[in-house]
Amino acid sequence: MMTKRKQKLEKYLKELNDFNWHHPEAYDDELKTHPIKNYQDYYLAQAALILVNNYLQSIEQVAEMIDRPVATVYRLIQKYDQEFENLKDISEAIENGKDR
Repeated sequence: MMTKRKQKLEKYLKELNDFNWHHPEAYDDELKTHPIKNYQDYYLAQAALILVNNYLQSIEQVAEMIDRPVATVYRLIQKYDQEFENLKDISEAIENGKDR
């Protein structure tokens, strides 16, 4: 059974993937230096950082929630600083097409 938080996170990830698919022109100028995967990693890292820092979830719990290996979650958390206060802010950034 999925938790409400996991359902929301999966919804946000789907929105990010849908945006990338339907708005490739948003990345035209930066495609060579910043592939779309970097933006996905960025938003995944932001979600993971919020879950770890704000909700005191362990890296293992976060990895299970976002369905990624623990090593990937750890790498993402180390690579980025937290720039959002909550998951709603991430969702709004994705919906508005902000690519960090």
